Amino acid sequence: MTAQLPVSQFRADPGKCVACGMCVLDCPTHIIDIADCVARVVPEKDPECLRCLHCLAVCPYGAVSAAGVDPEDTEAVTPFDPDSLRNLILARRSVRQFGAGTVDEETFRRILAVVREAPTGVNVRHRRFTAILDPKVLAELRDKVAHALVATPEKLPPEQSWLVDIAREWLDDGVDGIFRNAPHLLVVTAGPEGICKVPDCIIALSYFDLYAQANGIGTTWCGMVEAVLRYLPESRRWLGVPPDHEIGYAMLFGPAGVTYRRTVRHDDEDVLVLDRLEE
Repeated sequence: MTAQLPVSQFRADPGKCVACGMCVLDCPTHIIDIADCVARVVPEKDPECLRCLHCLAVCPYGAVSAAGVDPEDTEAVTPFDPDSLRNLILARRSVRQFGAGTVDEETFRRILAVVREAPTGVNVRHRRFTAILDPKVLAELRDKVAHALVATPEKLPPEQSWLVDIAREWLDDGVDGIFRNAPHLLVVTAGPEGICKVPDCIIALSYFDLYAQANGIGTTWCGMVEAVLRYLPESRRWLGVPPDHEIGYAMLFGPAGVTYRRTVRHDDEDVLVLDRLEE
């Protein structure tokens, strides 16, 4: 069966499948049906599989395998705690004071293993996660960026020219207004095959932001690094970003040097609930 279905690699264990049809109903591309009381992917529709694994996730009997993943490779879904998640979202702050020490690679990879499951457009997964974990490497990048900004200010559009002043502050006074003395950097880019390139990257970093903070790691979204990567082509080369990749965004992270004790409140924003369409 697997050889006949190179895309989905779908198979249902006939000893467990009860033909309940839940995978049939939940398949986004409607390529699953029931034959001989067992779920199957219609062979001629196999190329339409998104490899989203909804079929595996929705099966209540652990009968379905797909895309090379077996039920035994996954975890059972446990009840969510909405109040804890609400508190995490409300308590999350941009950390610009980083403490001593670093985030070890094992912890980083454990967090990223979760983050990589963040959704993408049409389940096309062509993001690249470029990380600097060695503070010495990030310090080298900080210096190279500052010198490049001061030496070639004409590369920046007028509305970004203030970055040159911030670079001079680092070179003249040791004030790091771009990298905030963070020990680590994560940049997410998207390859040309991506359908929703920048949104895919932003979604992944949003997951990283929350899950890292849940693990006691400080994070901050860094638009200045994103601008550097966008306007200084050499900075892409320094980080090994492929020429055909689109920059998503950048995030600084490291042990937090500050503890926030309470949530905050911001001004309300517009919420429009439609009960009819405008003419």
